[in-house]
Amino acid sequence: MKNMLVCISILLVATITLTTACKKDKKTQTAYQKNLQLIVDKNWKITFNGFDANNDGILDYDFHFGNENSMADCMIDDHYIFKADSTMYIKALGETNGCGSDGGPFNWCLTRDGKKVFYANDTSEIIVLNDTMFRFKVTVDGEQLYTEFRR
Repeated sequence: MKNMLVCISILLVATITLTTACKKDKKTQTAYQKNLQLIVDKNWKITFNGFDANNDGILDYDFHFGNENSMADCMIDDHYIFKADSTMYIKALGETNGCGSDGGPFNWCLTRDGKKVFYANDTSEIIVLNDTMFRFKVTVDGEQLYTEFRR
């Protein structure tokens, strides 16, 4: 009986040891890693760059007739490509009133906490970042300047 109890105990310890030893460590992505993965090596198109002039919380995307979006209409088809080495390139497609040429490298970076982005010589707060939208804002002379990219 005593031998049987010892054998069961050894079998139980061996089973527990094997099941815990075989578990793979799941590495949790940090906010920085997750956000960097969402941003880099994708073709982003700029859809908004300007102020919420009437402070209604809604960005007026109409750059032809509105006074909030300060983009030139020839910029809306260009691709902005952010790289993991903190460089960004513009690929001017010229499909809509082609007014530019390819550009870069330009500096950009994501802060270590993954909540802010350094872009166009300002550090901006990320508001929305997912597979299809990248929007951030910075305070300029007391007003919020918004920049938005979409895919």
